[in-house]
Amino acid sequence: MADDDEKVVHPSTELSDDELESRLTEFDEKVKKAAASRMPDVPEWNYQRPPKPPAAPASASSGIAFGFSLLYTLLGPIIGGYLIGLLIDKTRHTQGASTIGVLIGMAGGFVAMVLVAMHRMKVDDKR
Repeated sequence: MADDDEKVVHPSTELSDDELESRLTEFDEKVKKAAASRMPDVPEWNYQRPPKPPAAPASASSGIAFGFSLLYTLLGPIIGGYLIGLLIDKTRHTQGASTIGVLIGMAGGFVAMVLVAMHRMKVDDKR
């Protein structure tokens, strides 16, 4: 409470009339000088996008890539079916589940391969 009773004394920020008048005059001169300078002209903007290049024709490397994608599309389900069948054989102490898994994987792989090939034909027709 003792701090509230004391008055805080700040240095005087008031300027004399002559100092204020000189600062205002100096500020007016700076404003007039800035107004007298000319702003640069806005540059011309004629931006146009470059034309889209034509689609590249199918090459031998794209055919090889498509062949590998078909190969992996077929082999993935076969290997996955074998591993799932092997897991069933080991946990249930049975035989033949891995063979059934391979057969189911082959069927799924062929279906997936046909779907990928059909999709590729649609994409090629749009080019």
